[in-house]
Amino acid sequence: MQLKDIDLNLLRVFDAVYRAGSVSRAAEFLQRLAANDVDKPAGTVVYTAMLTPRGGIACDLTVTRVDDERFWVVTGGAVGRHDLAWLRKHLPDSGVVLEDRSSSLCCLGVWG
Repeated sequence: MQLKDIDLNLLRVFDAVYRAGSVSRAAEFLQRLAANDVDKPAGTVVYTAMLTPRGGIACDLTVTRVDDERFWVVTGGAVGRHDLAWLRKHLPDSGVVLEDRSSSLCCLGVWG
């Protein structure tokens, strides 16, 4: 099979992890901001927009449920810092930690 017109992109990875309180804190945080249902079983990947309080689109990204306590949030490399800052701005006071894992993990997107 010959591949033509392939686009390969490096994406940024954030790790949304609960640290205290109930296991569902990270899920609640992401669910409150996401347009789509991201509170899915482990292994599920959801493409979604993150919404502003007035329903506008702040960013689009994928959310992967790694296990009951952890999600990977993957966004485009060019807008990663913006998306990370926006997510951090909306973190609850406790229970959820958002870590930038882009220097230790690699995510490649292939389109074509």
